[in-house]
Amino acid sequence: MGGYKFDITDLPLKVVDWLPFRWTWISGVQVAQSIQYYQSAQHLTDSSDVRADNSARLVANKPAWVRVYAQSLLEKSVTATLSVERRAFGFLWSPVSTLSPAGTGVVSASTTKSYGPERSSTNETVSFVIPAADFHGVLRLKVRLRNPSTGTEYDSHTLVVDASLRQTLRLRAILVSYTCPSTAATTSPPPPTITLAAPTLNDARATAARALLMMPVQSTGWFTSAGTVAWNQPLDDPRTSAGGCSTNWNALLNRLTTTRTNDGNRGDVVYYGLLPAGVPSGCPGAVSGD
Repeated sequence: MGGYKFDITDLPLKVVDWLPFRWTWISGVQVAQSIQYYQSAQHLTDSSDVRADNSARLVANKPAWVRVYAQSLLEKSVTATLSVERRAFGFLWSPVSTLSPAGTGVVSASTTKSYGPERSSTNETVSFVIPAADFHGVLRLKVRLRNPSTGTEYDSHTLVVDASLRQTLRLRAILVSYTCPSTAATTSPPPPTITLAAPTLNDARATAARALLMMPVQSTGWFTSAGTVAWNQPLDDPRTSAGGCSTNWNALLNRLTTTRTNDGNRGDVVYYGLLPAGVPSGCPGAVSGD
């Protein structure tokens, strides 16, 4: 006679969920504003680079992604809720908001997922976005992992994060106009002259968008002008050495350095030389090391 083989999945779902040990649980919570450490030993080959989870510093007034990683001995769909509280008077916690997940908010939890695919795709985690206006001070994040159909709570996790650091990208632009031949190459007839107006501060703001996203600074920057430079030498002349700048590029960098010096070489700003779009160039860009 053949015997019956017991399988845990034969039990009603609610019975499985309330057994005295967890079949479905939160394996980790990551809070990131751009780059964040999370199980860094899984992908960093130099042990001196490995850091504790969530140890990259968070800043105030910038949106934060909260990613909830879940595992289950029984592959199943899960969702979550997130409540945000802020510390007051050093020991009290006041409610800020209760957030719903971004996107569909339902993912498959299992123990068979590999680190790379799970970390690289937000579709593999229940994710939340805390708005910039709410992300400041010392915050307590409470995550509850649930069954998306019944609301049954599988697991919970509480994480305290410090978003008290306030930093602002302070960019002082040197705006460069461009009036010169379209190329440094000798041609016959001579190349036409290109006249390009200097960019504006709005252009500087637009080019800083990626920096505002990736750097540990709040979402809005501070932009001023250190003046304009009228440039009249083509910038597609050949490099002086492999990987180096060209003669005309070096001349432009020297001119920008002089402008910075004349502006007082302020220590509270980042100086940034900005050329208009459409400038012919033999180098993708250049930087002064001093």
